[in-house]
Amino acid sequence: MAARRALKAVLVDLNGTLHIEDAAVPGAQEALKRLRGTSVMVRFVTNTTKESKQDLLERLRKLEFEISEDEIFTSLTAARSLVEQKQVRPMLLVDDRALPDFKGIQTNDPNAVVIGLAPEHFHYQVLNQAFRLLLDGAPLIAIHKARYYKRKDGLALGPGPFVTALEYATDTPATVVGKPETTFFLEALRSTGCSPEEAVMIGDGNTERQTRRKSALLPTSLARASRRPWITSCSTCCEPLWQRNREQLETRSGWVPHRGKIF
Repeated sequence: MAARRALKAVLVDLNGTLHIEDAAVPGAQEALKRLRGTSVMVRFVTNTTKESKQDLLERLRKLEFEISEDEIFTSLTAARSLVEQKQVRPMLLVDDRALPDFKGIQTNDPNAVVIGLAPEHFHYQVLNQAFRLLLDGAPLIAIHKARYYKRKDGLALGPGPFVTALEYATDTPATVVGKPETTFFLEALRSTGCSPEEAVMIGDGNTERQTRRKSALLPTSLARASRRPWITSCSTCCEPLWQRNREQLETRSGWVPHRGKIF
């Protein structure tokens, strides 16, 4: 059996792991400081499509998280990259606050549909416009297909059900760019210079559910933010393996996690 590589990078999910909307997960700031005290590189990944990267950064800083803009990789970034690669003019079904991340992208006379989380735009007239574009051959780009997400007032529908409805109505498969797609994680790791074997992913229960539906690229630690931030873990098949993951983090990074806390 090949020797396990040393842990060099950690990808940390944001919403549901470090914060829920405008509230930090209890203990998250302290846990992040402890992680920063190790030798591993930290990058933050998120599927949020409700706000631009700059707005997200301001939100995190108000919650006293010490994070820089170049450490954040979002699914909006991945979507823009694909739009530029395909050289299409998208109909942007995203929250108005996310539009700055598409600044400079031509949207007149659209010939593609990009869909994220946009509750204010998910009504019949707009969805029917997207439907007609897809029937005319436009590609469907889904920023992600999360079934739901967590808000302060409880769970809420994510973009996944709306993406699936358009796929079903038009027989057009979506190209998904956000988590848990392999290309998303590889792009997030690019700036670290690390391979997937040298990294782990820290996320919440939704990360686990995504991983159960798709082969995992990275070992995953799960911070259960829906109650207290207890930590569990999973291998690539999501078998609950707290002890193995604890030993992995300790031996590969010198970072000692504590049961009952995020890390």
